[in-house]
Amino acid sequence: MKRRVLFLTMGLLAAALWPLFAQSSDSGADPNGEDPLSIGPVDNIMRPEHLGIANHRMTTSVPYETVGTVAGLWAVPYVSSDWRLVPTLGGEPVATSDYRWYPARFVSSGGRDGLDLQSHVVLIAGRRAAVGELSLRNRSDKIKEGALTLSLAAPTLDKTDEWLFGTRTSDTPAAAAEEPGALCFTQGESGICLAAEGELSLDDDRPRCRFDYSLRPNQTAVFYYTIAIGPAEEARRTAEQISADPRRAVAESLKAYRAEREAIAERLPALESDNSQWVAFYNRSLLHFFTNRWEGDGFLLRPYYATGGMSGGCTCCYLWNFGEPWEILPLWDPEAAKAHIKQFLSIDLTEHFAFTPVTGAGYGPWYMVNQEKILGLIYYYVRVSGDTAFLAEQVNGRTIADHIAEQAYVREDPNGPVELIDYGSSNSHLELRRASDLYNHVMPDLNGRRYANYLMADTLLRLAGRPDERLVPRAETLKALLKERLWNRETNWFDFLDGDSRPRTRWTIQMYKLFGCGVLDQEQTAGLLSHWNEAEFLGPYGVHSLAKQDEWFDPADVDNGGPGACTDFGPQIAERFYKSGHAAEGDDILRRMLWLGSRMPYWGDSVYASEMNYRHDTPLQCMFDSVTIAQSILFGTFGISPRFDGAVEVTPVLPSFARYANLRHVRLRGERFDLEVRRDGFTVILPGGERVDAPAGKTIELSGQKGRVLDSRTRSENGLILY
Repeated sequence: MKRRVLFLTMGLLAAALWPLFAQSSDSGADPNGEDPLSIGPVDNIMRPEHLGIANHRMTTSVPYETVGTVAGLWAVPYVSSDWRLVPTLGGEPVATSDYRWYPARFVSSGGRDGLDLQSHVVLIAGRRAAVGELSLRNRSDKIKEGALTLSLAAPTLDKTDEWLFGTRTSDTPAAAAEEPGALCFTQGESGICLAAEGELSLDDDRPRCRFDYSLRPNQTAVFYYTIAIGPAEEARRTAEQISADPRRAVAESLKAYRAEREAIAERLPALESDNSQWVAFYNRSLLHFFTNRWEGDGFLLRPYYATGGMSGGCTCCYLWNFGEPWEILPLWDPEAAKAHIKQFLSIDLTEHFAFTPVTGAGYGPWYMVNQEKILGLIYYYVRVSGDTAFLAEQVNGRTIADHIAEQAYVREDPNGPVELIDYGSSNSHLELRRASDLYNHVMPDLNGRRYANYLMADTLLRLAGRPDERLVPRAETLKALLKERLWNRETNWFDFLDGDSRPRTRWTIQMYKLFGCGVLDQEQTAGLLSHWNEAEFLGPYGVHSLAKQDEWFDPADVDNGGPGACTDFGPQIAERFYKSGHAAEGDDILRRMLWLGSRMPYWGDSVYASEMNYRHDTPLQCMFDSVTIAQSILFGTFGISPRFDGAVEVTPVLPSFARYANLRHVRLRGERFDLEVRRDGFTVILPGGERVDAPAGKTIELSGQKGRVLDSRTRSENGLILY
């Protein structure tokens, strides 16, 4: 069945459309000035099979080796993992010569035999649908005739509630049928519909879409197709509606995405600096609030923040990942922070590390950091938002305060003596691959982090009006016990105790997460810092999760085995360094990782320290906790610290890699201000233009839109710990 084909002559509408496709390959900036975080082939190091786009309701892979390829459709709860649409000329795909990635659209181009083919794939805002715009130009001096064909294979299609760690795959064949103006593929009540301005047919059950062309020299033809997935009737209706005016759908979607980017800039501070790499690093970190947010009728929570989600991978919500950006999340989306905290508390956090997006059921085993993450999420939600009433809300018939009291004492008797916890042999902390029992049982980093858990729980329970006087004394007893039993003065490091209670050494970067909470004394601080060097933990492009001299350093185990680390480990430690007065070490981490801002569109779970590269063997190529990088800059480098009484303190440090650093439009606890940082001091600018100046190393306190200079940051407030 044939539908209209739009031909354009050069100098008219084609000239206006061409910049959407003809991208400069020698610049990392958007040629239209719309999105500086778009990325092209000169800069991008992400492999084609890992590249995807997403729009909160649908995601698809856009492997960039051939022009216009769309591979896989994931739209919770619908999946067609083997969907593959490839534009072809003369029956062959066109090799890509240039491309540009945007969060919800992808532009690619190439040519052959005197023809230029450009593709613009756009996910339609608010829909489980995509529009493809194909532009074919005759750049020869002869008339060109032929067919541009969309190569398709009959897909499988499933509807499922099981969206876990791995990329969700489909395996049930879908029945193909010709519809008026469309090809539809159905499986039960689920469907995919392809509508196009061309000849759609089924030849021997093989779907085909053919666009015929006859082009004079310099003439251009533009063709459109629409893909929709979901309930079968809805998919048909959506494809029909969009295909009636695809250009309008594309324009409205691009407007919606610009508005979303503006919303991020409205809610979160803007970073300015002479170091453009640092600014890109910060901004790309915030982009994960866009790529990892999911909405629509398939999700239990709306919005829902997946651990990953891009191209169907890791669509569940890990507490380990969700808990990392505990300070910045309530600044961005406090209601979502509350909803996710309550959902995590509704499952058994001594049994599971995640919940699934459709049913909210608990998934996976217990992770030993669960308790730190849930306590930290509640603590920072209350501290950043000021919402102490949240502590009285209920989950499973118990108040949030009840859950706090329970989580603070997991694996111990609150009425018995303080003991170091033996976490067993599950290998679920570092998950080292070369052997199953390399770092288990009595682990110093996990035991040491209980100190902060006690303090956070103590503060929260006091705010809830039900203090537990055992918590602070237990924290101090634990601190002494940690040094007595596990500190090794010969190695200047902490031992762990194996299954036979023998002291052993594992040079893991996790030990540096003890900085900033008060559990380390001067000897331990100096001892750990003596190992913070390029011979052990530092690489030219990041940090090593195991020190290079560790006997179990594993070149194949990026995230915890040594060659690199989880993407947010370095920035998390940098924030702790800043907060504990070790700004030079914090600067050094961020400086080594600045390359991330311009070399990948979004960040996976782990990056190498010795090279600009990332872990390839995981479906988690887009990690929610990548926003931790921006968090480390706001609350670490710039030293922003909200207090429970509503005041905000600022103790910034100008990084060694910048000559100046400004934060614009900071909004926190009712305070609004700009912040300008120089080498010798800093200035807070209030809404009325009043400027409050302080020398470097001092603190400015903001309360009621008034500012005053303090000698140092507040560490506690009316008995409440400011961790």
